Amino acid sequence: MHYREKVLALEDQLSKCGRSLSDVTLVAVTKKQSAAVINEYLKQFPPQFGVPHIGENYIQEFAEKKQDFILPCIKHFIGSFQSNKAALAAEFDWIHGLGSKKHLAIILKCGLDILSRGLLQVNVSNEPSKSGVHVNQVAELAGECAGLMCIGSESLAKAKDEFMLMAKLRDQLQDRFNRKFVLSMGMSGDYLEAVRCGSDMIRIGSYIFGERG
Repeated sequence: MHYREKVLALEDQLSKCGRSLSDVTLVAVTKKQSAAVINEYLKQFPPQFGVPHIGENYIQEFAEKKQDFILPCIKHFIGSFQSNKAALAAEFDWIHGLGSKKHLAIILKCGLDILSRGLLQVNVSNEPSKSGVHVNQVAELAGECAGLMCIGSESLAKAKDEFMLMAKLRDQLQDRFNRKFVLSMGMSGDYLEAVRCGSDMIRIGSYIFGERG
């Protein structure tokens, strides 16, 4: 696979939105990918964009692969947070998907610094099937986190409205706390809408690695 070309093509798309991988963090979603595939991606990642970031959904799968990584990378846990595996989340540099007040309390009890690497998941579409706090809870809970994350609706029109709302919430938090809040939103099907709305992190899997079987 020509991962370098995939990343450069993505950079070209971002440039048309006035953005770049220099200011948008690309988190390559590597769930269900072997260590060999991940290593090839890490080798091909264009060095001008810094150290590559990867995102894993399953803690156990990651634990079995990480020892075979041959190059440094910044690791994100992007799966559903499970309270009974909070301590294992310490293996990751970033933790997405902190979707409740209980999650925050548990991970703080484990001594993890979520102020610098934890993202509060917001159920911005208010769908019962999605995890995350309600929009109205963001002001109460986000102050203990490094930023916000969300999963947009399948409809691009709805996703755009949701991304705009997330950006507004982020801006309000930055004004209130006088510090930067990271905004993680956008996946393979909607990342351009997300970066146009101000996303700092995009989580891209199928665009880079193809559809999983």
